[in-house]
Amino acid sequence: MKFLLWGCIVGMMAVASTCDRDVPINDTDDIPQSVPADSAFMYAFAKLDGTWHGTFYIYRDTTPDSRGEAQLKPPATDFWRKPDIYLSDSVVVTQQYKSRTPFFQEVRITDYYPDQGKTVVSKGVNKVQNGQLWCVVRKPEETVIHEGRLDGARTIIWSRDERDPLKVEYFREEVEDSTYTIRGWGYYSQANLAKMPPFWFEATYYRQ
Repeated sequence: MKFLLWGCIVGMMAVASTCDRDVPINDTDDIPQSVPADSAFMYAFAKLDGTWHGTFYIYRDTTPDSRGEAQLKPPATDFWRKPDIYLSDSVVVTQQYKSRTPFFQEVRITDYYPDQGKTVVSKGVNKVQNGQLWCVVRKPEETVIHEGRLDGARTIIWSRDERDPLKVEYFREEVEDSTYTIRGWGYYSQANLAKMPPFWFEATYYRQ
């Protein structure tokens, strides 16, 4: 009870306490009520606080081999060296994080697409809710929800598995003092889940 009360007090200090009601996972405005299971993830996102900038690279594999789990978790470090993989797109990214409680962090993402001369701004949160890590980002065209887990003190793994339409993704994100690296992959549309992913992702962001 003491921990629950403390969680409510933190929420009120952040001007968004919701200790008297449940909060949907896709809610990016209200702070969920803390439960005892959340304590294992206190300050899980704190190392991200601040502003990060870098380029997110998207690679396309035109001839995926049969799926091999050993190359997926964690993602292979040299996936882009396969002959049939090419750089499909790149996005210049600025991410700004600000923790409002030890379990709730706001994020503002500015994506610039050089080939299109287009800028897209999204907002979202990283949060701990009912003992689980969630990343919820509201983009102009959709709300993206990833479920997370920790792999050591500096690594968060985010994933989603949606089948209609197909959107299966896996991101391994490692945060050091001045660098934030991402490796991942994705299946979309009519991609064959028995094959290796058709899309691979790689990025290094630098603390500003």
